[in-house]
Amino acid sequence: RTVSLAPVSGVIPPGGAETVTAIFRPDVRGTQTREIYDVVTTGGNRIAIECAGEAIGPIVELSARSVDFGDVPIEEPRRTVTRVVQLQNRSNSHVPFQLHAVEENGAFAVGCTAGVVPPRLSHTLRLTYSPSEPGNYYRRVVILVHNQAPLCLDVVGTGFNDKKRPMTLALPVVARARARARRGLHLLSPEELDASASAKRARSAALLEGASSGSGEGESEGEGESEGDQDEDDEVELMNEVFHGCCDPTAALAFDEEYLDFGAASRLRVGEPRLLRLTNRTRGKIAVRWALPHGYASGGSLDRLGAVFAVNPATCDVAPESTATFKVHFLPRSDSQHYFQRLECVASFKSMRSFRLVSEDNFVPPWSLAVGAYGHTFAPGTSRFIAQPLLSHPVLSFPVCHVGETGYQTVSLTNEGETPMMFSLRTGASCNFAIVPPAGVVPALGTQLLAVRFSPTEVAQYDRTVSLVLNGEEANPLKMRLLGAGSEASLRLPHGGRLFLPTTCVGASSTACLTISNPTRLPLAYEWDLPESAADVLSVSPAAGVLSGKASLQTTWVFSPSSPGPMLAKVPCLVSAVDSRTGGTGSYEVLNQVLTVSGAGASGQLSVSPAVLDFGAIQVGLPRRLPLTLVNSSTVDLWYELSFCRTEACAMDEAGEADVLRCLAPRGLVPARNSVAVTVQLEALARGSIHYDVLCAIAPGGNGDAESVLLLPPTRLSGIQARGEYPALQVVDARLSGVSQEALWRSLQLKQINDELNDVPSAEEKACMSVEGKPPPILHAPATSTFRRFDLVLPPRIQTSAEQRLRLLIRNTSRLPARWTLKYPTESDVQAEPWVDFGPPSDEQVKQASIIDRKIISARPRSGALQQGDEQVIELTMRHFATDAYELPLTLVVECGKRLVLNVKGRTLGPTETHLALPSGGIRLGAAPIGLPTPLRQTLELPNPSAVPVEYEINSAALDAFTSKHLGFEVLSCPEPAGVI
Repeated sequence: RTVSLAPVSGVIPPGGAETVTAIFRPDVRGTQTREIYDVVTTGGNRIAIECAGEAIGPIVELSARSVDFGDVPIEEPRRTVTRVVQLQNRSNSHVPFQLHAVEENGAFAVGCTAGVVPPRLSHTLRLTYSPSEPGNYYRRVVILVHNQAPLCLDVVGTGFNDKKRPMTLALPVVARARARARRGLHLLSPEELDASASAKRARSAALLEGASSGSGEGESEGEGESEGDQDEDDEVELMNEVFHGCCDPTAALAFDEEYLDFGAASRLRVGEPRLLRLTNRTRGKIAVRWALPHGYASGGSLDRLGAVFAVNPATCDVAPESTATFKVHFLPRSDSQHYFQRLECVASFKSMRSFRLVSEDNFVPPWSLAVGAYGHTFAPGTSRFIAQPLLSHPVLSFPVCHVGETGYQTVSLTNEGETPMMFSLRTGASCNFAIVPPAGVVPALGTQLLAVRFSPTEVAQYDRTVSLVLNGEEANPLKMRLLGAGSEASLRLPHGGRLFLPTTCVGASSTACLTISNPTRLPLAYEWDLPESAADVLSVSPAAGVLSGKASLQTTWVFSPSSPGPMLAKVPCLVSAVDSRTGGTGSYEVLNQVLTVSGAGASGQLSVSPAVLDFGAIQVGLPRRLPLTLVNSSTVDLWYELSFCRTEACAMDEAGEADVLRCLAPRGLVPARNSVAVTVQLEALARGSIHYDVLCAIAPGGNGDAESVLLLPPTRLSGIQARGEYPALQVVDARLSGVSQEALWRSLQLKQINDELNDVPSAEEKACMSVEGKPPPILHAPATSTFRRFDLVLPPRIQTSAEQRLRLLIRNTSRLPARWTLKYPTESDVQAEPWVDFGPPSDEQVKQASIIDRKIISARPRSGALQQGDEQVIELTMRHFATDAYELPLTLVVECGKRLVLNVKGRTLGPTETHLALPSGGIRLGAAPIGLPTPLRQTLELPNPSAVPVEYEINSAALDAFTSKHLGFEVLSCPEPAGVI
C-alpha cells in the first residue's frame, strides 16, 4: 500500500477530536491510488475515509527545445561555436539527469553528459560544435530525468569549406522530415521527393483552374501545413527512440547491433575486430562517415591522446536498399582500465553534399546513429575495483498497465566508490521488461540513469529479477526485482448489468441514475452506443468520457415513453484504455459491454390525506402550519400545483384584509406509489370562521422542472377549515365577605367587564401586542389613559378592621391557551434605558407607589396560564391601618387579547368618622304590574360602615319633579325619606 494512516487506533474523549494523518508514499511516478479505510468503534459505528492520490515527478524544463549552430566554416585553426541551454528544476528536490547515448567529445561536444540539478535551480548544458568535415550535422539528444518523462533537444549545424558547400540545415527542415516519417514517407529518395512535390503542385494548379478551386486549395494547404508543423514529442515516442536506438527495424537506417562487447583486451596487441552491419532501407544512395571521439576522457593520460576505438572504413557509400559492413577495433592505451564510448555514425543522402543538388522539396536532414562499444584491460585472474553501488529502486513496482500499453520508469545507479564502475546486464529482462542501457561505465561518485520498460501481453502479475554485473564480478551481481501487472479495459456495471427505469407517464420523462466504476488503477474511455430502436425514448448523460482509475461516475438515464407498455433495450458500452502520455491518441482494443435497460409507460392520479384539513382555533395574527399529505397511488411520477379558493365569506380585519393562506411548497413532484407531505400555513387576520377549498393541477412527472411543466386544469382535492380567535377570559364568580353576590356583581360591574373581555381588541390594544416579538410603540404611558376603565369599589371599613379579601374566579372561555398578567401602575411594558428622564412624579403617582409599597391594596397571583376551560382565582386584598381614601388602577393584560383597567377603590374610616355607603352606578328597580291597588315596595340598603350612628335625609326634589311630570301620580315614592342608621 502507498497510503498509511497514523495513528491507527486510540481513544477519543467525549466531545473531543482526534487528528488522523494520511501519508502517501509512492515509489514511482504515475502511481494512482484510491483506497478506502473504515474507522470502526466498539459500538459498531463505521465511518469510511477515502484516500486518493497520484504521484507526479519533479518538474524539469529546458530553456530551449532546439539549438541551431548555423553555418560554421572549416578552417585552420579550427573554429568552435558554443551554445548554452539551461536545464531548469522547478521542484523542491534534487533531480539527476542523463544525456542518453551522447559522448562528451562527439560531433556535438557536451561538457557534461550527466549530473544533478539542485532544487529550484538550473544546470547549464554547454554544447560545442567544431566540424572537421563539410556536411550537415543533426542529432536528437534525449535527456533522461529521474522519476520524470524524458526531454529532447534537437541540435543542428552545417560545416563547410571552400571545396564543399552543403545547403544550410535549419530546424524547419527537420520538422518536415519527422512529419514525413510519421506518414511513412521516410524511405523516399530525394528524386522521389522532387517528383511528389512537382505532382502536388500540378494537381493544385489544375484544381485552381477548375470549378472546384475551393476544395483543392484546402487540400494543398492542409498537406503543406502538416509537413511544416513542429512536432510535439511525448514520452512514448521519446522512449521508443531510446529503446530502439540505432536498431529500429522500421527506421531508414539501422545497425544490427547497438552495443559491442569487446571483453578483455591488451594494450600490447590488437584484438579481433567486431563486425557491424548497416542496412539502408531507403531508395537513395547514402554517404556514411564516422565521427569518432578523439581520445577517452575518462581514461588515463595516454587514453586522452588518441582514439581507443576505430572503425574501418571510416567513410563509404551504401547503395539503395542494401547493406554495408564495418569493422570496429578496440585500441586501449592503458592497463586496468574500463572503457565505454559512443561511436557516432553520420549518414545522409549522397546528393546532400552540395547545395546545387538540393531544393526545399528534397532536402533531407542527416541521420545520426550511436553505437555503444565497451571493454576493459584487466589481466585475467587479477581483481578489479571493488564496486560500491547504490540502486534507487532495488524493487521497482510499475503502476498497472493496460494490455498493449507500455509503461516507462527511470532508476538511478550511483557509484559511491572513488574508482569507475562498469555494469552490464547479465540476465535478459524478458519480453515484458527491458532496460536501457544494458552496459556502461559509471564514473567515480557519479550516477547513471537506467530506463526500464514494462509491456504486459496479458492480464497477469509479472515478477522478474534481473542481475547487473559490476566490474566483472559474476558471482556477486546486483539484483533488481521488477514487478508489474497487466490490466484489461473493463467497467463494473451494478446489478449484473441491468438498469430498471421507473414507470413513467406517456408524454413525460423520468430519470434514473447508474453508477459505473473503474476497477483498475488506470483511466478508461467509454461511450454509450444507444440502439436506433431506443434512441427516441432513451437518453444518457454523459454519453461518453474518461473515467479515472478506481473512480466512479454517476450517469443519468432519461426515459420518455411515447406509448403505454413495457420497454426493453440492450445498450452497448464501448470501453477502451486511454494512455494519458499520448493525449488519448493510443490505439487499444475496444471492449463491448452490454447494459440491459427496462421500463414501462403508464398514467396516474393524485389523492390527499386528510380529506378536510382542520386547523381548529387559531390565534388571530399568529400563523399556524399543518401538513397536508399528497398520495400518488399510481405507477408514475406526478407534478402538482396547489391553489386555494374561499368557499364562503370570511371575516375581515379593520383594513379589509382577509386571512392569509399559503402553501410552502405549492409546486413539486410526487414519486410513483409514494406520498409527499406539504406544509400549509394559515394566518387569520380577524375573528370568525374560515373555509377554503384546495385545488390541485397535475401533470405527468419527468425530467423537467416544476416551472416548465404543462399542467392540467385544477380540480378540488380537499377542504380547509379553521376559526380565528383571540385568547379570552371571563369572570364567572365573585366573593366578598359580608356582601351578597347580586350586590357584588352590581357594584363591581362584572357584567360590563365580561362584555369588554369578550369584545375584539381595539386598535390601541393590537398596537400593544407583541405577537411577533415587537415592542409596543409607546415607550411609557399610563394604562388609565389608553384602555377602558372599570371601578371595583370595595365597601369602606373602620381603621384596624380586618383586611378585605375580594376573590374573582376567572375562566378561559376561548379555545386557545390564555396567558394573563395584572400590572401595577408603576410597571411599564418597555424596559426604559437608564438615560430616560420621565420628570418628577405627580402626587397621584407618589400615592400609588405608597399603596403598593405598604401593600394597602395588593393582588395575587398576578399572572397565570389557562388552557381551554381552566379556571383560576384572583384575590384582591385591602388592608385598613391608615385613615384615607385609596385608589389603585390594575391593568389586566390578556396576552394577544384584551387589555383593561381594574380601578380598585377603597376607604378606611376613623373611629368617629361618619360615612354612608351609597350604591355606585345607579339603582335598577324590579318590574311592576300596572294598576296595582297597592304599590310594590322595593328596598335599597344603606349600609353604615362607620363606628357611630349616621343620620340621613333624602332630597325629594327630584321625586317631586318626577311626580309632576306624570300629572301628580306618584310613580316613585319614598315612605321613609329620613332616619338614623
